[in-house]
Amino acid sequence: GRLLLALGMVEQQRLGVRQRGHHPAVRRGAIEQRMREPARRAEIESEMADVAILLFEMAANCEVDLAAAMRAKLARNEERYAVSKARGSNKKYNEL
Repeated sequence: GRLLLALGMVEQQRLGVRQRGHHPAVRRGAIEQRMREPARRAEIESEMADVAILLFEMAANCEVDLAAAMRAKLARNEERYAVSKARGSNKKYNEL
């Protein structure tokens, strides 16, 4: 939640009730703009590291080969969202 908050992708009030939603101020390029601000970048990098640490710890504890799981997921996504069908579309894979 704190990573999404740092990125400006959720409102603080919504985090309290665990509802996700885009903040009205977030627009195309807003995250990139935040990443150009040194203090904001450091905060976001720290939050990303927290997420990664927890993910890798969870994968290790559950004996999940995270790299293999990611490769399998990317392969599934390639099948579902073939570039030739999905380019320029926001449709779900079963609607393409």
